[in-house]
Amino acid sequence: MLSFADIGIRPKLVFLFVMTGIVPLVLAGFYSSRLAVDALMEKSFNQLVTVQTLRKGELQNIFSQRANAMRMITRHPDTQAFILDIAARTNDPSEQGVPVKTGERDAYSDYLDQFAATNGYMDLMIIHVAQKTVLYSVEGKVHKNADLSGPKFSETGLARVFKKVVEDQKSRVVDFKPYEPLRGMEIAFYGEPVFDSDNNLIAVAVAQLPPSFLSDII
Repeated sequence: MLSFADIGIRPKLVFLFVMTGIVPLVLAGFYSSRLAVDALMEKSFNQLVTVQTLRKGELQNIFSQRANAMRMITRHPDTQAFILDIAARTNDPSEQGVPVKTGERDAYSDYLDQFAATNGYMDLMIIHVAQKTVLYSVEGKVHKNADLSGPKFSETGLARVFKKVVEDQKSRVVDFKPYEPLRGMEIAFYGEPVFDSDNNLIAVAVAQLPPSFLSDII
């Protein structure tokens, strides 16, 4: 049987060269590549976390700005007068069927229309607390005179955000969920209370947020 001692010097030297030189070099290269891959993965993950953190902060700032703008509208005396005027007209039989946009109401309703468009809302609604009905809708079709206690809207996100705002008398959000009045489209709602001069809750202003709302503001 051939023993190591019987092998010539040249093969021995080649073998020793391979074992002491090439193999460690290959192992070192493999280990270094693994370290490099791990470092790149860690760097990429850290960058992703940073981007997510920045986007989260950006979203929070934008939502805060939108909320402050909505709050300014709901606290404005013109909004209170606008709501009380429309509510009075809906209770007056002689005014039934008369368009809301007449006289001085034209300018303010146009302002609400522009506010909704600027902020990317699908609709901006004014909902009467006592009547539980939509007094004004920028979109003017799906939610026109909508009764939130009726079968079509009572189980929707619109009714839920209205109920939350009335109960807490604070701004509230209902997250994106299928909305049956719009054929199951993913819709979110943001509601803000409206108080009169005596600090009585008279209405809720609700913004309807489309599925593209988040992607559009990022």
